[in-house]
Amino acid sequence: MDFFKSCGGVAVVRVGVLILISLLSACASHNYTDAPPTMGFLYSKYAYIAYDGDLKPSSDIGVITTDGRVLIERVNGDLVASNWRCYKQNGFYSEGRYQLRLAPGEYVLTLSFHQDLGDGNIYYSRRNLDKSISIAAGQIIHLEGWPAREFDGSAARSVIDKKYEELISKESRCK
Repeated sequence: MDFFKSCGGVAVVRVGVLILISLLSACASHNYTDAPPTMGFLYSKYAYIAYDGDLKPSSDIGVITTDGRVLIERVNGDLVASNWRCYKQNGFYSEGRYQLRLAPGEYVLTLSFHQDLGDGNIYYSRRNLDKSISIAAGQIIHLEGWPAREFDGSAARSVIDKKYEELISKESRCK
């Protein structure tokens, strides 16, 4: 107790909190499950189908997921929101779990960043970022943070497939 008092108390607590945050951050899995938690109706869920024809399983196409803060605005110059089929489960926050399902190939994604902390502070990227991606059938790429770091998202395949099936079964088409 004397050490705590002699170190100023508050500084020791701050250091302890920083250590705890560092440990928790190190445990992040860098995949779809790191997106904002599903907490009931709070966060939205999206699936964009960026290919023609029948819906296909994730083993036949490529899937790109984001941490909910990275937004995919365009694919090869085409607006995502207006050009492809979209399924959505609305939540209180627009951020949430996001899937872009693509035919295997090479793409240029135009990305932006948006973070709403829920306390009146909303952060946006000042400019969009173009990112080249090559995706194979069955591959899952997870984009996280800014400037959109790439991670192997395949560890979350079962969760991604489950959420996708839920979205398309409810026929929750975007408007």
